[in-house]
Amino acid sequence: MATLQKIRDKAGILVAVVIAASLLAFILGDFLKKGNSNSKPIAGEIKGYEVTLQEYQAKVDEFVENTKRNTGKDAVDPKTMEGIYDQAWEALVIQYTMDDQYNILGLSVSPEELEDMVKGKYIDPQIKQIQIFQDPNTKIFDKTRVVTFLKNLDQDPSGNARASWVAFEKGLVMNKIATKYNTLIQKGFYANKIDIENEVKADNESVNFEFLAKKYSEVKDEDISFNNSDLKKYYDENLYKFKQNESRNITYVTFDIKPSAEDKENTKAWLEKNKEEFATEKDTKRYINLNSDEPFNDTYYAQGELPARIDTFMFSADTGAVTNIYEENNAYKIAKLIDIKELPDSAEARHILLQPSQDMPASKILALSDSLQELLKNGADFAELAKKYSKDGGSAVKGGDLGWFQKGQMVKPFEKACFNAKKGDIVVAESQFGLHIIEVLNLGTKNKKVEVGYLTANIEPSEQTDAYVYNLASKFAGENRTKEQFDKSIEEQKLVPRVANNLKKTDRNIAGLEGSRELIRWAYKNELNTISEEVFKFGDKYVIAELTEIREKGTTPFELAKASIENYVINQKKAELIESEFKKAQNDNIAIMSENLKLKVQKADKITFNSYSIPGAGPELKVIAEALYNPANTLVSPIQGNNGVYAIKVSEKTITDKATPESEELKLYNEFNNRVNYQAINAIKENANIIDNRLTYY
Repeated sequence: MATLQKIRDKAGILVAVVIAASLLAFILGDFLKKGNSNSKPIAGEIKGYEVTLQEYQAKVDEFVENTKRNTGKDAVDPKTMEGIYDQAWEALVIQYTMDDQYNILGLSVSPEELEDMVKGKYIDPQIKQIQIFQDPNTKIFDKTRVVTFLKNLDQDPSGNARASWVAFEKGLVMNKIATKYNTLIQKGFYANKIDIENEVKADNESVNFEFLAKKYSEVKDEDISFNNSDLKKYYDENLYKFKQNESRNITYVTFDIKPSAEDKENTKAWLEKNKEEFATEKDTKRYINLNSDEPFNDTYYAQGELPARIDTFMFSADTGAVTNIYEENNAYKIAKLIDIKELPDSAEARHILLQPSQDMPASKILALSDSLQELLKNGADFAELAKKYSKDGGSAVKGGDLGWFQKGQMVKPFEKACFNAKKGDIVVAESQFGLHIIEVLNLGTKNKKVEVGYLTANIEPSEQTDAYVYNLASKFAGENRTKEQFDKSIEEQKLVPRVANNLKKTDRNIAGLEGSRELIRWAYKNELNTISEEVFKFGDKYVIAELTEIREKGTTPFELAKASIENYVINQKKAELIESEFKKAQNDNIAIMSENLKLKVQKADKITFNSYSIPGAGPELKVIAEALYNPANTLVSPIQGNNGVYAIKVSEKTITDKATPESEELKLYNEFNNRVNYQAINAIKENANIIDNRLTYY
């Protein structure tokens, strides 16, 4: 059953790839065959330059080849592909927005500099991350592999290898130029005298003050009157508050594809059918990897570490014993006792770590390892060899000593080598860190450990169940073609409506809906209140959606903004009313003013410019600024804040010298450096009038 499901999954991916390729060919063919028109499909526009779909696809292909080369794989999985689509577009955006900047400044990378980045002294980190340039056993970068690769570059008769490498080098060059550009900008930023003085003041000054506060919520809404002209006036005076980016809102319902009772029974029956074969199979590990939905795990477990339902069984049975079928984590399982050993829970060891480097390529590491092992057999001092040869700086100075460690503290190959050895043994293990020559100094008390294998069958919906749920979803979509019908049926059928707001063209997924790019595309192709005719399938869900809001880039229209404007206007009217009360009750003595207004005098202590809120009042930056900039013993009123109107009187100001101009200058410099890279590019991109049409095709 597990094997069949794997075949289905792989076939599904293959079919999807073929269909996607066919559709893309159809789209391109359709565009290219329209009469004698010279128009080409446009992926987008950057700084007035039209990026054709062909150019964009070429960049995508370039990134795909780079990814395959870096990972050593022949294909790119769908999730990685989603990231590549955006990376390719971003690369084109950077290219067409930044090239002019680079040219003006004369930034470039010389052939000698590029050679140094590829195989010289200062090799680019991207080169080091490519798997084919790493030793297959240690995963450590080996420069000799780069040299060999470049020497054999033209052995590929198709020329694809060289073309791919040239494209990769071009990317290295662009990244290097971008680094130079960012460095230039960073060096041009500095903290001026006023900035430094303000920061010193912000960190060194604090105030204690008394205040009166009347919140807007204390005034009833019905006591406030306003009309449409008040709303329009506020809108016209505060247009910046209503700027919006292009986005869509949808409401949708899901029909979940869950295994039926029959599906569960069929899954259990499959295990029943194979139980005897599993129990008698001699090569259990191979059998599990071929037939189980859960790969074999060669871990040995102490009593109490296995699930409670099988723990007692495994520690009282003989090798080869199997459990009855049981359910766990949405799967049926049979567990088999594969092996029993007496193993320690801890060990004491020392090691010599060998790692390939420019001076010691991987080919020489094994020879060195053999030589060191031979020396140790002949009585050489392990500690002295560790100090001389080990690349683990932390332990090398201690003669390679790692002390005692327990299960799970070391990487698995290292741990396995130690726990399966005897005291005094010299063993070798390979891990992602390199080659370890290990001397086992001591072993903890040995206890009975068991190795367990599982024949697992995931409980999954059958094709019949899938078809049944699809029919339910299709019936709902067909019967509810208007907003009124859609909303009414959700209520009548007690379905749970879900919302996805502020969907952007560049979004590729909706939270909770696996691979839902197609639904976002739908939202941008349809009119307000449209109900999807298509029943979408995302993961284990069928989805029907309603397009509930369309926002275009620009300013929110007045009619759509009215609801939010009302809150602003109401609070503004309340502020005017409260301010008039404060002015009538004005008095230099805050206690008398408190009695007049029937408000409690509150206190705020040790408030600085870095304070975000006032205890009892909330985030009121304007009030904090007034307290810090006005002299002590002066009553300031009224102050219109975020949540209400205030009167304040500073009782004490404290000035310390904990912050110095030097420390604040360094702090500002670091802040500039952290921001400058992305802010500079974002500022240029914002003025590039970027139009992204990829949604039409991808």
